[in-house]
Formats: sequence, C-alpha cells, structure tokens
Amino acid sequence: MLFHGKDGYFRQNGKLGSSNGFDGLFIKPAIDFTKPIDEINIEGIIINESKQIGGGFRMNGEGQKLPMQMTEEWVEDVIGRMATSKDPKQVKLAEILLREFDNNRQKFTRVVTGVDAGSETIGIIKLN
Repeated sequence: MLFHGKDGYFRQNGKLGSSNGFDGLFIKPAIDFTKPIDEINIEGIIINESKQIGGGFRMNGEGQKLPMQMTEEWVEDVIGRMATSKDPKQVKLAEILLREFDNNRQKFTRVVTGVDAGSETIGIIKLN
C-alpha cells in the first residue's frame, strides 16, 4: 500500500483540466539536498488510472484521437501536453518526467485501480 510521503513517493498534479491526464502521479525522489530540484535523481514514478467497474472496464483512447490510456504512447502524450501547460509548475514537472521517460522507462510503474461502488471494493492491477 502506498502512503503519501511515507514510502518516499509524493503525489504530484498530473491532471490536465478537470478530467484529462494522470488520475494519480507519484514520484519518489532520491534525497540529495546538494542539487537543484530539476537535477535530483528520481528513483521511481507511479502513474495510476482509476476506473469504475461493474462487470469490467475499458481504457479510453482506442479509436479516438489519443493513444489508448496507460500505453507508453499515452504516457508520452500526456507528458507532452503537460509541457505546453500555462502552469509553470506543471511545465517543470513535465520536463522532469520527460527526462526520466527518455532515459529510463523502467522507473515508471503503471497501475489501474478499479473501484466497484456496489460492492465497495477496489482492485489494483500493475500493468508493467
């Protein structure tokens, strides 16, 4: 189970508008107070997509203008859209994510969280 900050991962804003982008974005930095924030090594990145389930769920994107959700192409597309945001914090975050995506994709963990409101249960599936 991931607890904000206690496992070394910190939640970041990966949303684009109200419903686009990453539902959950958590980054685990290597602690090094001698470097500026944009030069700190990243130990891990978790991208989470949440879906309502009730007999199944499907990822958005296929057959639409965007790549299918949670594929590497979709992750790269979201990072690219973050880089063109008007929010300077999101642009800086996109620079860090793109640097890591280009250099070491193994640091990225993609997970889907399925929520069944009827049975009040959740399921978490690791995609890579």
